[in-house]
Amino acid sequence: MNNQLIFRTGKLVLVLLTVLMFSCKDKEKQIQGDSGVSYSEELAREISFVTNGDIHFDDVIEVLFNDRVVEENEVGSSPDNVFSFSPRIKGRAVWESQSVLKFIPDEPLPVRTKIEGKLMLQKLAPRFKEINLEDLVFTLNVLGRDIANFNGSVDLKDRDDPKILVYSGTVSFTENTALDVIRKAASLKGGKGITLTWSKVDDRTFQFTSSDILRSDNDQVFTMVIDRKPLELEYDYTETFLVSPLKKMSANDFRTDESGRRPRIRIGFSDELEMDQNIDGLININPAVKFEVKKLGNSVILDGDFKFGQSYNVTVQKGVTSRWGIKTEKEVTKELRFSDIAPQLEFVSDGIVLPTSNQKKLQFYSTNLKRVHLEVKKVFTDQIGRFLESEQLTSTRTRNRGFSDGYSSAVGVIIKNQTIELGDRKNEWLLNEFDLSDLFKKYDDGFDG
Repeated sequence: MNNQLIFRTGKLVLVLLTVLMFSCKDKEKQIQGDSGVSYSEELAREISFVTNGDIHFDDVIEVLFNDRVVEENEVGSSPDNVFSFSPRIKGRAVWESQSVLKFIPDEPLPVRTKIEGKLMLQKLAPRFKEINLEDLVFTLNVLGRDIANFNGSVDLKDRDDPKILVYSGTVSFTENTALDVIRKAASLKGGKGITLTWSKVDDRTFQFTSSDILRSDNDQVFTMVIDRKPLELEYDYTETFLVSPLKKMSANDFRTDESGRRPRIRIGFSDELEMDQNIDGLININPAVKFEVKKLGNSVILDGDFKFGQSYNVTVQKGVTSRWGIKTEKEVTKELRFSDIAPQLEFVSDGIVLPTSNQKKLQFYSTNLKRVHLEVKKVFTDQIGRFLESEQLTSTRTRNRGFSDGYSSAVGVIIKNQTIELGDRKNEWLLNEFDLSDLFKKYDDGFDG
């Protein structure tokens, strides 16, 4: 995990890199001293930004210069053979403005691919050749499409008819996805003639609903399958669910919910619960945990003092009643384990300017990280406006959580590397800080707001 987050003050761009986590076994592993790209001051004076790090398959590559490079009548023109890529990318370079050069690929970029790029600046403008300016090198990590979230549930088609069910839900992807592709990739196995109807919520999120599922006298097992090939996923995705006979009430779906800071447990039943029934004492947890039970349709949510990284045995006793008066007839116990918290880092406050009220200290929360590394880049005063524009730092999104590797796109000179040890306290959020007062003494230009 290499989260990169930026705060800004005056001439400084602060890039916080997490470089080693609990999962790392080699305690003596050397810390990387920078983000992997280092630029000379001569280059940083000419260029403020280049697309770098994590990008999407439909992105373009952009280079922002500090001063005008071409005349106004050259805007829209395409300089030849100034970019090179390994592996090769077909496309064309275009001057979007007098100081912004873009490379537009002819086809979507190959996913899950690392691409080394180079802009040969001496071919681009005579003045770059006169000063013998070095090539601009950058690395692109083209992200692949993954399933970001999947939610599916079995519900009554008609709330007053328990015999006909439908399976419905949503699926979200990490990349833009076409509706016809998800239709081709997804299917529901286990019943004859069961089809899926899809609709688009946005470019990455889709809703689905199955055709009618008729209850029989026996248990029926269905599997939602999303084929990786049409979507270029890394793996096939499957989700299995059970449809029980109407005369049978059972707890058939036990799962953890790790979406928030407090983990929860969800138990799904074959039918809607009788809402007026008191089920206290019919659900037990071992090891013992104080918890509350919330009934919701055909599910109960257990909200309590569960811990990440721990396992629990969940038991549903006989006697839980459905809306139709059918009771669970046997005790069921399932073991569930909460995952360790994924290594994460967040700034304490939102924003892009480091306020003086922080006493020039950069505060952040971390979990499951052994150490973090701070890299500070010096950017030049005339770059600030273009930097803010290129990074869209004036947008409404929050800025305290993880940003993509695109923040290594800022072209600047590294002036500080610092590593701090965070300790081995697992699955806890810890408050930490970097003291930047030494940098402000040296570089402060009165814009430390």
